[in-house]
Amino acid sequence: MRSSLFRRVAWAQAGSLGALVVLLLGLEFGSSFLGYSSDFDQTMRPYAMGLALLLADESDPRRIEEVARKIQDLDERTTWPAGVRPAGYQAYYQVLDARGAMLFRTAGTPPRPYTSLGPGFHVVRVDGRRTRVLVEDAANGRIRVIIGESLPLRRAAILRSMRMLPVSYLLILLPMVLFTWVATRRALRPLRQLADAVEARAATDLGPLDPTVDLKEVRPLLSALNRHMARVSGLIESQRRFVADAAHSLRTPLAVLGAQAHALVQAPGPGEREQLGGELRAGIERATSVVHQLLSVARLEGAGPDPVTATVDLAELARERVALLVPLALRRGQDLGVEGPDHLPCRAHGAMLATALDNLLENALRYTPEGGVITLRLGRDGARCWCEVEDDGPGIPDSFREQAFDRFARAPGAPGHGAGLGLSIVRKALDLHHGTVSLLDPPGGRGLRVRIEI
Repeated sequence: MRSSLFRRVAWAQAGSLGALVVLLLGLEFGSSFLGYSSDFDQTMRPYAMGLALLLADESDPRRIEEVARKIQDLDERTTWPAGVRPAGYQAYYQVLDARGAMLFRTAGTPPRPYTSLGPGFHVVRVDGRRTRVLVEDAANGRIRVIIGESLPLRRAAILRSMRMLPVSYLLILLPMVLFTWVATRRALRPLRQLADAVEARAATDLGPLDPTVDLKEVRPLLSALNRHMARVSGLIESQRRFVADAAHSLRTPLAVLGAQAHALVQAPGPGEREQLGGELRAGIERATSVVHQLLSVARLEGAGPDPVTATVDLAELARERVALLVPLALRRGQDLGVEGPDHLPCRAHGAMLATALDNLLENALRYTPEGGVITLRLGRDGARCWCEVEDDGPGIPDSFREQAFDRFARAPGAPGHGAGLGLSIVRKALDLHHGTVSLLDPPGGRGLRVRIEI
Protein backbone atom coordinates (compact mmCIF):
# COMPACT_ATOMS: atom_id res chain seq x y z
CA MET A 1 0.00 0.00 0.00
CA ARG A 2 1.34 3.42 -0.97
CA SER A 3 2.25 5.74 1.84
CA SER A 4 -0.05 8.75 2.28
CA LEU A 5 0.73 11.98 4.10
CA PHE A 6 -2.99 12.51 4.69
CA ARG A 7 -3.36 9.07 6.28
CA ARG A 8 -0.26 9.64 8.42
CA VAL A 9 -1.51 13.00 9.70
CA ALA A 10 -5.08 11.73 10.17
CA TRP A 11 -3.94 8.61 12.04
CA ALA A 12 -1.55 10.65 14.18
CA GLN A 13 -4.32 13.07 15.14
CA ALA A 14 -6.85 10.27 15.65
CA GLY A 15 -4.33 8.44 17.83
CA SER A 16 -3.68 11.59 19.82
CA LEU A 17 -7.40 12.18 20.28
CA GLY A 18 -7.92 8.54 21.24
CA ALA A 19 -5.11 8.69 23.78
CA LEU A 20 -6.52 11.96 25.14
CA VAL A 21 -10.00 10.44 25.45
CA VAL A 22 -8.63 7.35 27.20
CA LEU A 23 -6.64 9.56 29.59
CA LEU A 24 -9.66 11.75 30.33
CA LEU A 25 -11.85 8.68 30.72
CA GLY A 26 -9.37 7.20 33.16
CA LEU A 27 -9.22 10.42 35.14
CA GLU A 28 -13.00 10.65 35.09
CA PHE A 29 -13.33 7.07 36.29
CA GLY A 30 -10.80 7.63 39.04
CA SER A 31 -12.28 10.88 40.28
CA SER A 32 -15.86 9.55 39.99
CA PHE A 33 -14.95 6.37 41.84
CA LEU A 34 -13.35 8.32 44.66
CA GLY A 35 -16.31 10.72 44.71
CA TYR A 36 -18.87 7.91 44.83
CA SER A 37 -16.93 6.14 47.59
CA SER A 38 -16.88 9.36 49.62
CA ASP A 39 -20.62 9.81 48.98
CA PHE A 40 -21.34 6.30 50.26
CA ASP A 41 -19.29 7.00 53.40
CA GLN A 42 -21.16 10.23 53.98
CA THR A 43 -24.48 8.41 53.46
CA MET A 44 -23.64 5.89 56.19
CA ARG A 45 -22.93 8.59 58.78
CA PRO A 46 -26.47 10.07 59.31
CA TYR A 47 -28.02 6.59 59.72
CA ALA A 48 -25.40 5.60 62.29
CA MET A 49 -25.79 8.91 64.16
CA GLY A 50 -29.60 8.76 64.00
CA LEU A 51 -29.73 5.20 65.25
CA ALA A 52 -27.32 5.99 68.11
CA LEU A 53 -29.44 9.03 69.04
CA LEU A 54 -32.73 7.11 68.96
CA LEU A 55 -31.41 4.19 71.01
CA ALA A 56 -29.35 6.21 73.50
CA ASP A 57 -31.95 5.76 76.30
CA GLU A 58 -33.63 2.59 75.01
CA SER A 59 -33.33 -0.63 77.07
CA ASP A 60 -36.12 -2.83 75.59
CA PRO A 61 -34.51 -5.40 73.20
CA ARG A 62 -37.63 -5.60 71.04
CA ARG A 63 -37.74 -1.84 70.73
CA ILE A 64 -34.03 -1.73 69.85
CA GLU A 65 -34.54 -4.36 67.12
CA GLU A 66 -37.63 -2.60 65.74
CA VAL A 67 -35.89 0.77 65.49
CA ALA A 68 -32.70 -0.76 64.07
CA ARG A 69 -34.61 -2.63 61.33
CA LYS A 70 -36.51 0.49 60.34
CA ILE A 71 -33.28 2.46 60.04
CA GLN A 72 -31.70 -0.39 58.05
CA ASP A 73 -34.67 -0.54 55.70
CA LEU A 74 -34.60 3.23 55.23
CA ASP A 75 -30.86 3.03 54.55
CA GLU A 76 -31.23 0.39 51.85
CA ARG A 77 -34.17 2.16 50.18
CA THR A 78 -32.58 5.57 49.92
CA THR A 79 -28.89 4.75 49.41
CA TRP A 80 -29.18 2.96 46.06
CA PRO A 81 -30.79 4.57 42.99
CA ALA A 82 -33.00 2.42 40.80
CA GLY A 83 -31.07 -0.08 38.68
CA VAL A 84 -27.82 0.46 40.56
CA ARG A 85 -28.22 -1.64 43.72
CA PRO A 86 -26.10 -4.79 43.36
CA ALA A 87 -27.65 -8.20 43.71
CA GLY A 88 -27.14 -9.75 47.12
CA TYR A 89 -26.50 -6.46 48.82
CA GLN A 90 -27.36 -6.21 52.53
CA ALA A 91 -26.05 -3.66 54.98
CA TYR A 92 -24.41 -4.95 58.16
CA TYR A 93 -25.88 -3.54 61.40
CA GLN A 94 -24.69 -4.18 64.96
CA VAL A 95 -25.96 -2.52 68.13
CA LEU A 96 -23.87 -3.01 71.27
CA ASP A 97 -24.36 -1.88 74.86
CA ALA A 98 -21.75 -0.13 76.97
CA ARG A 99 -20.20 -3.48 78.02
CA GLY A 100 -19.90 -4.63 74.36
CA ALA A 101 -22.75 -7.12 74.55
CA MET A 102 -24.61 -7.66 71.26
CA LEU A 103 -28.12 -6.16 71.47
CA PHE A 104 -28.94 -6.46 67.74
CA ARG A 105 -27.36 -7.66 64.52
CA THR A 106 -28.60 -8.27 60.99
CA ALA A 107 -28.37 -11.60 59.22
CA GLY A 108 -24.91 -12.31 57.87
CA THR A 109 -23.23 -10.04 60.37
CA PRO A 110 -20.49 -11.75 62.39
CA PRO A 111 -21.69 -12.66 65.89
CA ARG A 112 -18.43 -11.27 67.24
CA PRO A 113 -18.84 -7.62 68.10
CA TYR A 114 -16.21 -5.15 66.88
CA THR A 115 -15.35 -3.98 70.35
CA SER A 116 -11.73 -3.22 69.46
CA LEU A 117 -12.64 -0.58 66.88
CA GLY A 118 -12.81 3.04 67.85
CA PRO A 119 -15.31 5.57 66.48
CA GLY A 120 -14.97 6.37 62.77
CA PHE A 121 -14.46 4.45 59.52
CA HIS A 122 -12.55 1.16 59.27
CA VAL A 123 -11.98 -1.65 56.77
CA VAL A 124 -12.45 -5.18 58.12
CA ARG A 125 -13.11 -8.62 56.63
CA VAL A 126 -16.56 -10.23 56.90
CA ASP A 127 -16.79 -13.75 55.47
CA GLY A 128 -13.57 -13.15 53.54
CA ARG A 129 -14.83 -9.91 51.98
CA ARG A 130 -13.35 -6.52 52.65
CA THR A 131 -16.01 -4.45 54.36
CA ARG A 132 -16.23 -0.72 55.06
CA VAL A 133 -17.60 -0.14 58.58
CA LEU A 134 -18.54 2.98 60.55
CA VAL A 135 -18.50 2.95 64.35
CA GLU A 136 -20.70 5.57 66.09
CA ASP A 137 -21.14 5.90 69.89
CA ALA A 138 -24.16 7.49 71.58
CA ALA A 139 -23.49 10.70 73.48
CA ASN A 140 -24.15 9.05 76.87
CA GLY A 141 -21.90 6.10 75.98
CA ARG A 142 -24.63 3.47 76.56
CA ILE A 143 -25.03 2.44 72.87
CA ARG A 144 -22.55 1.69 70.09
CA VAL A 145 -23.84 1.43 66.52
CA ILE A 146 -21.81 -0.28 63.77
CA ILE A 147 -22.87 -0.12 60.09
CA GLY A 148 -20.95 -1.93 57.34
CA GLU A 149 -21.06 -2.31 53.51
CA SER A 150 -19.21 -4.87 51.34
CA LEU A 151 -16.50 -3.06 49.35
CA PRO A 152 -16.72 -5.44 46.31
CA LEU A 153 -20.49 -4.91 46.12
CA ARG A 154 -20.03 -1.18 46.56
CA ARG A 155 -17.41 -1.17 43.77
CA ALA A 156 -19.75 -3.11 41.47
CA ALA A 157 -22.51 -0.62 42.15
CA ILE A 158 -20.24 2.35 41.42
CA LEU A 159 -19.07 0.83 38.12
CA ARG A 160 -22.66 0.08 37.16
CA SER A 161 -23.61 3.69 37.81
CA MET A 162 -20.78 4.81 35.48
CA ARG A 163 -21.52 2.34 32.67
CA MET A 164 -22.69 5.14 30.33
CA LEU A 165 -19.50 7.15 30.82
CA PRO A 166 -17.50 5.42 27.98
CA VAL A 167 -20.49 5.80 25.67
CA SER A 168 -20.63 9.54 26.32
CA TYR A 169 -16.89 9.91 25.63
CA LEU A 170 -17.24 7.87 22.45
CA LEU A 171 -20.02 10.16 21.28
CA ILE A 172 -17.68 13.08 21.92
CA LEU A 173 -14.77 11.37 20.11
CA LEU A 174 -16.63 10.61 16.87
CA PRO A 175 -17.41 14.27 15.99
CA MET A 176 -13.85 15.22 16.91
CA VAL A 177 -12.43 12.55 14.56
CA LEU A 178 -14.76 13.68 11.78
CA PHE A 179 -13.76 17.32 12.30
CA THR A 180 -10.08 16.32 12.32
CA TRP A 181 -10.49 14.39 9.06
CA VAL A 182 -12.16 17.37 7.34
CA ALA A 183 -9.65 19.87 8.76
CA THR A 184 -6.69 17.72 7.67
CA ARG A 185 -7.99 17.46 4.11
CA ARG A 186 -8.43 21.23 3.99
CA ALA A 187 -4.98 21.82 5.51
CA LEU A 188 -3.31 19.60 2.87
CA ARG A 189 -5.18 21.21 -0.02
CA PRO A 190 -2.25 23.58 -0.89
CA LEU A 191 -0.08 20.50 -1.57
CA ARG A 192 -2.66 19.16 -4.01
CA GLN A 193 -2.92 22.60 -5.62
CA LEU A 194 0.87 22.75 -5.93
CA ALA A 195 0.90 19.30 -7.55
CA ASP A 196 -1.84 20.39 -9.99
CA ALA A 197 0.13 23.53 -10.84
CA VAL A 198 3.26 21.50 -11.61
CA GLU A 199 1.24 18.97 -13.63
CA ALA A 200 -0.39 21.72 -15.70
CA ARG A 201 2.92 23.29 -16.67
CA ALA A 202 4.38 22.96 -20.14
CA ALA A 203 7.47 20.78 -20.48
CA THR A 204 9.58 23.83 -21.35
CA ASP A 205 8.29 26.01 -18.50
CA LEU A 206 11.02 26.04 -15.85
CA GLY A 207 10.09 29.36 -14.25
CA PRO A 208 9.63 29.67 -10.48
CA LEU A 209 6.44 28.35 -8.94
CA ASP A 210 4.17 30.76 -7.09
CA PRO A 211 2.11 29.20 -4.26
CA THR A 212 -1.64 29.75 -4.30
CA VAL A 213 -1.51 29.79 -0.48
CA ASP A 214 1.66 30.94 1.29
CA LEU A 215 2.19 28.39 4.06
CA LYS A 216 5.32 28.09 6.18
CA GLU A 217 5.33 24.28 5.84
CA VAL A 218 5.05 24.41 2.02
CA ARG A 219 7.65 27.14 1.60
CA PRO A 220 10.76 24.86 1.96
CA LEU A 221 9.38 22.40 -0.62
CA LEU A 222 8.53 25.22 -3.00
CA SER A 223 11.96 26.82 -2.55
CA ALA A 224 13.66 23.47 -3.19
CA LEU A 225 11.58 22.93 -6.35
CA ASN A 226 12.36 26.42 -7.62
CA ARG A 227 16.08 25.98 -6.94
CA HIS A 228 16.04 22.62 -8.71
CA MET A 229 14.23 24.06 -11.73
CA ALA A 230 16.71 26.94 -11.82
CA ARG A 231 19.58 24.42 -11.88
CA VAL A 232 17.88 22.40 -14.61
CA SER A 233 17.20 25.58 -16.58
CA GLY A 234 20.84 26.59 -16.24
CA LEU A 235 21.97 23.13 -17.33
CA ILE A 236 19.68 23.19 -20.37
CA GLU A 237 20.88 26.66 -21.30
CA SER A 238 24.48 25.53 -20.88
CA GLN A 239 23.84 22.51 -23.11
CA ARG A 240 22.12 24.71 -25.67
CA ARG A 241 25.11 27.06 -25.77
CA PHE A 242 27.44 24.10 -25.91
CA VAL A 243 25.64 22.59 -28.92
CA ALA A 244 25.57 25.95 -30.67
CA ASP A 245 29.26 26.59 -29.96
CA ALA A 246 30.20 23.05 -30.97
CA ALA A 247 28.33 23.38 -34.25
CA HIS A 248 30.06 26.70 -34.89
CA SER A 249 33.45 25.27 -33.95
CA LEU A 250 33.09 22.19 -36.17
CA ARG A 251 31.61 24.00 -39.16
CA THR A 252 34.86 25.70 -40.17
CA PRO A 253 37.12 22.58 -39.88
CA LEU A 254 34.59 20.47 -41.76
CA ALA A 255 34.27 23.11 -44.48
CA VAL A 256 38.06 23.24 -44.75
CA LEU A 257 38.23 19.43 -44.94
CA GLY A 258 35.63 19.46 -47.71
CA ALA A 259 37.56 22.07 -49.65
CA GLN A 260 40.84 20.19 -49.16
CA ALA A 261 39.28 16.91 -50.25
CA HIS A 262 37.87 18.62 -53.38
CA ALA A 263 41.23 20.18 -54.13
CA LEU A 264 42.94 16.82 -53.63
CA VAL A 265 40.67 15.20 -56.18
CA GLN A 266 41.29 18.01 -58.68
CA ALA A 267 45.10 18.08 -58.11
CA PRO A 268 46.91 17.59 -61.47
CA GLY A 269 50.16 16.08 -60.27
CA PRO A 270 51.57 13.73 -57.58
CA GLY A 271 53.46 16.50 -55.81
CA GLU A 272 50.40 18.65 -55.36
CA ARG A 273 48.33 15.64 -54.26
CA GLU A 274 50.96 14.74 -51.63
CA GLN A 275 50.97 18.31 -50.30
CA LEU A 276 47.18 18.51 -50.25
CA GLY A 277 47.01 15.07 -48.62
CA GLY A 278 49.28 16.24 -45.81
CA GLU A 279 47.10 19.29 -45.27
CA LEU A 280 44.00 17.07 -45.28
CA ARG A 281 45.54 14.77 -42.63
CA ALA A 282 46.41 17.77 -40.47
CA GLY A 283 42.86 19.07 -40.82
CA ILE A 284 41.46 15.67 -39.88
CA GLU A 285 43.71 15.61 -36.81
CA ARG A 286 42.50 19.07 -35.76
CA ALA A 287 38.86 18.08 -36.24
CA THR A 288 39.45 14.82 -34.34
CA SER A 289 41.05 16.77 -31.50
CA VAL A 290 38.04 19.11 -31.34
CA VAL A 291 35.64 16.14 -31.29
CA HIS A 292 37.62 14.48 -28.49
CA GLN A 293 37.53 17.66 -26.47
CA LEU A 294 33.82 18.06 -27.05
CA LEU A 295 33.28 14.50 -25.84
CA SER A 296 35.34 15.31 -22.73
CA VAL A 297 33.17 18.35 -22.06
CA ALA A 298 30.01 16.26 -22.46
CA ARG A 299 31.29 13.59 -20.06
CA LEU A 300 32.21 16.18 -17.44
CA GLU A 301 28.86 17.96 -17.79
CA GLY A 302 27.07 14.67 -17.15
CA ALA A 303 29.12 13.77 -14.07
CA GLY A 304 27.51 13.83 -10.65
CA PRO A 305 28.25 16.44 -8.00
CA ASP A 306 30.79 14.24 -6.19
CA PRO A 307 32.90 12.14 -8.60
CA VAL A 308 35.63 11.29 -6.08
CA THR A 309 35.47 7.51 -5.74
CA ALA A 310 38.93 6.21 -4.87
CA THR A 311 42.51 7.02 -3.95
CA VAL A 312 44.66 7.84 -6.97
CA ASP A 313 48.47 8.04 -7.08
CA LEU A 314 48.85 11.46 -8.69
CA ALA A 315 52.60 10.96 -9.27
CA GLU A 316 52.07 7.70 -11.14
CA LEU A 317 49.19 9.19 -13.15
CA ALA A 318 51.31 12.22 -14.11
CA ARG A 319 54.25 10.07 -15.31
CA GLU A 320 51.83 7.94 -17.33
CA ARG A 321 50.27 10.96 -19.10
CA VAL A 322 53.69 12.50 -19.78
CA ALA A 323 55.00 9.21 -21.21
CA LEU A 324 52.14 9.15 -23.73
CA LEU A 325 53.07 12.63 -24.98
CA VAL A 326 56.86 12.31 -25.00
CA PRO A 327 56.95 11.06 -28.64
CA LEU A 328 55.00 14.14 -29.75
CA ALA A 329 57.30 16.41 -27.77
CA LEU A 330 60.40 14.75 -29.33
CA ARG A 331 59.02 15.26 -32.84
CA ARG A 332 58.67 18.97 -32.03
CA GLY A 333 62.04 19.20 -30.38
CA GLN A 334 60.55 20.04 -26.98
CA ASP A 335 61.84 19.03 -23.54
CA LEU A 336 58.98 17.42 -21.54
CA GLY A 337 59.65 16.20 -17.99
CA VAL A 338 58.21 15.48 -14.53
CA GLU A 339 59.44 16.74 -11.14
CA GLY A 340 58.07 15.53 -7.81
CA PRO A 341 57.81 12.62 -5.37
CA ASP A 342 57.60 9.01 -6.49
CA HIS A 343 54.17 8.58 -4.88
CA LEU A 344 51.47 11.14 -4.17
CA PRO A 345 48.17 9.53 -3.12
CA CYS A 346 45.04 11.69 -3.17
CA ARG A 347 41.27 11.22 -3.33
CA ALA A 348 40.23 11.79 -6.93
CA HIS A 349 38.44 10.37 -9.97
CA GLY A 350 41.27 8.93 -12.05
CA ALA A 351 39.72 9.37 -15.51
CA MET A 352 38.65 12.98 -14.89
CA LEU A 353 42.01 13.91 -13.45
CA ALA A 354 43.74 12.28 -16.43
CA THR A 355 41.57 14.35 -18.79
CA ALA A 356 42.58 17.54 -16.97
CA LEU A 357 46.30 16.66 -17.12
CA ASP A 358 46.08 15.70 -20.82
CA ASN A 359 44.52 19.04 -21.71
CA LEU A 360 47.12 20.99 -19.72
CA LEU A 361 50.00 19.10 -21.34
CA GLU A 362 48.52 19.28 -24.86
CA ASN A 363 47.99 23.03 -24.49
CA ALA A 364 51.60 23.44 -23.37
CA LEU A 365 52.89 21.33 -26.29
CA ARG A 366 50.69 23.20 -28.78
CA TYR A 367 51.73 26.72 -27.77
CA THR A 368 55.37 26.14 -26.75
CA PRO A 369 57.75 26.77 -29.66
CA GLU A 370 60.21 24.23 -30.98
CA GLY A 371 63.06 23.69 -28.51
CA GLY A 372 60.97 24.89 -25.57
CA VAL A 373 60.82 23.33 -22.09
CA ILE A 374 57.66 21.94 -20.48
CA THR A 375 57.76 20.78 -16.87
CA LEU A 376 55.09 19.04 -14.82
CA ARG A 377 55.66 19.44 -11.07
CA LEU A 378 53.86 17.67 -8.20
CA GLY A 379 53.66 18.15 -4.47
CA ARG A 380 51.52 18.29 -1.35
CA ASP A 381 50.56 21.32 0.73
CA GLY A 382 49.01 20.06 3.97
CA ALA A 383 45.89 18.10 3.06
CA ARG A 384 45.86 19.33 -0.56
CA CYS A 385 47.72 17.83 -3.52
CA TRP A 386 48.93 20.20 -6.22
CA CYS A 387 50.19 19.91 -9.76
CA GLU A 388 51.76 22.54 -12.03
CA VAL A 389 52.41 22.57 -15.78
CA GLU A 390 54.98 25.23 -16.70
CA ASP A 391 56.05 26.15 -20.23
CA ASP A 392 58.05 28.93 -21.88
CA GLY A 393 55.54 29.67 -24.61
CA PRO A 394 53.80 32.99 -25.33
CA GLY A 395 51.62 32.75 -22.19
CA ILE A 396 48.23 34.39 -21.67
CA PRO A 397 47.76 38.13 -21.05
CA ASP A 398 46.57 39.05 -17.56
CA SER A 399 43.49 40.75 -18.99
CA PHE A 400 42.39 37.54 -20.68
CA ARG A 401 43.16 34.99 -17.98
CA GLU A 402 39.68 34.79 -16.43
CA GLN A 403 38.03 34.71 -19.85
CA ALA A 404 40.42 31.94 -20.91
CA PHE A 405 38.37 29.40 -18.94
CA ASP A 406 35.26 30.00 -21.08
CA ARG A 407 34.41 27.52 -23.80
CA PHE A 408 35.86 28.26 -27.25
CA ALA A 409 37.70 31.30 -25.86
CA ARG A 410 41.07 32.00 -27.47
CA ALA A 411 43.35 34.91 -26.73
CA PRO A 412 43.67 37.43 -29.55
CA GLY A 413 46.68 36.62 -31.69
CA ALA A 414 47.12 33.15 -30.15
CA PRO A 415 49.12 30.85 -32.46
CA GLY A 416 47.89 27.44 -33.63
CA HIS A 417 44.45 26.13 -34.39
CA GLY A 418 43.09 25.17 -30.94
CA ALA A 419 39.36 25.10 -30.25
CA GLY A 420 39.57 26.99 -26.97
CA LEU A 421 38.20 24.09 -24.90
CA GLY A 422 41.25 22.88 -22.96
CA LEU A 423 41.13 25.21 -19.95
CA SER A 424 37.33 25.01 -19.68
CA ILE A 425 37.65 21.21 -19.46
CA VAL A 426 40.32 21.56 -16.76
CA ARG A 427 38.19 23.95 -14.69
CA LYS A 428 35.12 21.71 -14.96
CA ALA A 429 37.13 18.67 -13.82
CA LEU A 430 38.55 20.63 -10.86
CA ASP A 431 35.10 22.00 -9.92
CA LEU A 432 33.80 18.44 -9.70
CA HIS A 433 36.72 17.65 -7.35
CA HIS A 434 36.06 20.82 -5.27
CA GLY A 435 39.53 21.90 -6.37
CA THR A 436 40.99 25.06 -7.92
CA VAL A 437 42.93 25.98 -11.07
CA SER A 438 45.04 29.14 -11.40
CA LEU A 439 46.97 30.82 -14.22
CA LEU A 440 50.31 32.15 -12.92
CA ASP A 441 53.55 33.57 -14.26
CA PRO A 442 56.65 31.30 -14.20
CA PRO A 443 59.59 32.39 -12.08
CA GLY A 444 61.44 33.48 -15.23
CA GLY A 445 58.60 35.72 -16.31
CA ARG A 446 58.13 34.11 -19.75
CA GLY A 447 55.46 31.54 -20.57
CA LEU A 448 52.67 30.26 -18.38
CA ARG A 449 52.34 28.26 -15.18
CA VAL A 450 48.98 26.49 -14.61
CA ARG A 451 48.48 25.24 -11.04
CA ILE A 452 45.72 22.88 -9.97
CA GLU A 453 44.97 21.89 -6.37
CA ILE A 454 42.81 19.01 -5.08
